Amino acid sequence: MVSSYSFAFLFCAPMLVVIVITLFYCIQSYCK
Repeated sequence: MVSSYSFAFLFCAPMLVVIVITLFYCIQSYCK
């Protein structure tokens, strides 16, 4: 159960990072 939870975290973490970076970049370019 712990291994599957860590696997889900490792799978979701990069996606969350990409989404946050994309949102930050879009907001920054939109505010200019």
